[in-house]
Amino acid sequence: EQTADIYSIAFNVNENFAISYGEKNTDFETTGSATVEEEVDGVGFSYTMGSMKIAGNRNEVKDNDGTAASDDSMTEIAVSFAF
Repeated sequence: EQTADIYSIAFNVNENFAISYGEKNTDFETTGSATVEEEVDGVGFSYTMGSMKIAGNRNEVKDNDGTAASDDSMTEIAVSFAF
């Protein structure tokens, strides 16, 4: 059985810049009645100027998929142009 608490917030600073943050905590109940808590958090941003956009995010997870000591992280920065 899994139980999760999830929340996030996003804020448009102006018409060009936005930031966001989110968290998810999931309890994984195992057969031995032990509970492993997966913790995920992430932050993101985007800046748009005309037809160009720069965006990025950083996400981290602890005890991934209910497996103790299974940690991971990901960082991404992207630049895109529209013609």
